[in-house]
Amino acid sequence: MGAGYDVEVDPPGEVADWTRVRAGAPTGFSPVRGGMSVSGRLEQVVRDGEPQVLMRLGPGIMTVDVARGFEELSFGDVIRFEVPWVELWPYVV
Repeated sequence: MGAGYDVEVDPPGEVADWTRVRAGAPTGFSPVRGGMSVSGRLEQVVRDGEPQVLMRLGPGIMTVDVARGFEELSFGDVIRFEVPWVELWPYVV
């Protein structure tokens, strides 16, 4: 964000529906009717405890709780999902 700030980005709640997209597809956020489309490359899939994925979105990483289907995911996959909004939490580095 500039001036010594970074931003943590959180989707609201668990992501129930996602799709795998082609490797090398653009990552980031896009507005869609009723919310935001989020696309990112998986950096890590956490299989023990609460199912989560760490997604690379440009220079940043976003932690996403995945409600189902995480067993199919692996490092390097690019996934896309839609959420009604994302929360931004700025913090000082």
